[in-house]
Formats: sequence, C-alpha cells, structure tokens
Amino acid sequence: GRLDGTLQQVRELLEQALEQERRALFPIADDSARMAEAELDALPNDPARAVRELADYQWRSPEAQQTFEQIQQLLREQVLDAQFAGMKDALQNATPQDFARIREMMGALNDMLDADARGEHTQQQFDEFMREYGEYFPENPATLDELADALARRAAAAARLLDSLSPEQRDELADLMSQAMGQAGLADE
Repeated sequence: GRLDGTLQQVRELLEQALEQERRALFPIADDSARMAEAELDALPNDPARAVRELADYQWRSPEAQQTFEQIQQLLREQVLDAQFAGMKDALQNATPQDFARIREMMGALNDMLDADARGEHTQQQFDEFMREYGEYFPENPATLDELADALARRAAAAARLLDSLSPEQRDELADLMSQAMGQAGLADE
C-alpha cells in the first residue's frame, strides 16, 4: 500500500484514541486523572513519537486502549507486508547468474565448514573466501567463528520474521523459496 495512507490512518486512529481517553478521564475527580490529561497534552505532534510515548501509557478507557492496539496492529501489518513484499520481489527477480553466484558461495562455505570440522581449516582459506564472497556478509566477520555467529543471528531473525507473517504469506514465501532453490540448484547446498 501507500505509506502516506498508512500514516493518515495512524493519525486518525491516534486522534480517536486520545479523544476516547480524554472523555474517560474528564469525569474522574482526582489528581492522577489530571496528570494523565497533562501527559496526553504533552504528546509530540509527530505520530511516530506520540505512538512510541504511548506504548507504556496506562489507558483508563478500554475503547481508547483498543483503538491504540489497532494502531500497533496496523503498523505491524504494514511493516511485515513491506518486508514480505521485498523478500518476494527479491526471489522473483533474481537472475540465473545471481543464483549461480550464490550456489558457488554456498559450495565454498560448505567446503570451508567441512574443512573446519576435520580440523583442516586455515585463516588463509577464510580470508580468500571473504575476498571472493564478502559482499554477502556486510557484518564483515574476521574469522570463521564470527561468520558462523553472524549466520546464526540471521537465521534467528529470519525465523522471527517468518513467525510474524500470516500463514498465507508464510506458505507463499515457502513456495517461492522452494521454486527458486530448486531452479537454481541451491537445495543441496
């Protein structure tokens, strides 16, 4: 979708949540209600900063809390949909040459890991690997252990992202990845 449309939706929902909360606070005759009103009045005009500051706010109005949760859900969906679209686009638009280069890198990485498991890995092999395929590793690891740690962090992040996708998105992405891997000969690697 259009991000300006999402921003407008966030603004409208935020105004609605604040109005609902103010209506709930108005009849309460204690200092904590006045402090909450002052906190709402002091929110930044920027919706992103306001939403961030309201993340820990103790809502008095269940309707306002529900509206605020709609904002958070909308933002999660938009961010995840954008991430999913980017991943889908990258898989759909990769060239055979892109996949061939990745296949070469994966083969070299597997060879290096096998050599390490046999106790035959050298730092020189790793340095040559990074000279050849360093563009795939922006973390710029200096050793094979650092590379393994970076790959483990990537795998954990990918798992978290996949867990946050809808089942339909997960299935679609899995199908695309399976097709891409099969067509490129990457499945074995």
